[in-house]
Amino acid sequence: MAPEPEGRSWFVVAMCAAAVAVVIGLVAIIAQGTASETQLKLIDKLLDWPVLGFVTLMVIFCVLGRELVAFLTNANIKIAGLIEIEREVADVSSNVDENIAELQARIDALEAAAKAADLVVPKAEPPVPVSDDESEIYAALLRGLSNSNYTWRSLERIGYEVGITDEDEVARILRKHGTGEVRMGKGKSGKTIARVN
Repeated sequence: MAPEPEGRSWFVVAMCAAAVAVVIGLVAIIAQGTASETQLKLIDKLLDWPVLGFVTLMVIFCVLGRELVAFLTNANIKIAGLIEIEREVADVSSNVDENIAELQARIDALEAAAKAADLVVPKAEPPVPVSDDESEIYAALLRGLSNSNYTWRSLERIGYEVGITDEDEVARILRKHGTGEVRMGKGKSGKTIARVN
């Protein structure tokens, strides 16, 4: 923090000294018991909470004026920043509605184009088994499980690759021939998965 200007520090000292002098004077008058009825009423009014509150606030402002101004300025900047963020959110919200409408129009156009083209997707032919021999099928399943691109594979997929559409049949072959070599479990999707140990 930068040092206070010389004039301001003297002003603060003078204000504090004046406040202390007033309080000492009032206490002295009351302690002597020489105060007249008018002086006692005046002292009573000066010691009432509105006057003391005002004097206290003035002393605090004189002592902490720069800090108070900095705090209020910083709070104003934060509030202005929040207002700007609120405006940006409102702009994004209105843009989202426009973008959704544009995307819906594109989807409708694609659906219409697909209907107009009357595309027919041929059904895939069922896979042809690689062999009738279970040991050859097991070897093909093991090659599928050993694919370095995957840690776990679904039995459905590796069965399809070797020409077996029944997942239970794939599991039976792996259990029969892969004792200790293949580990099976359930995936997040609930499908049976396997990997090579």
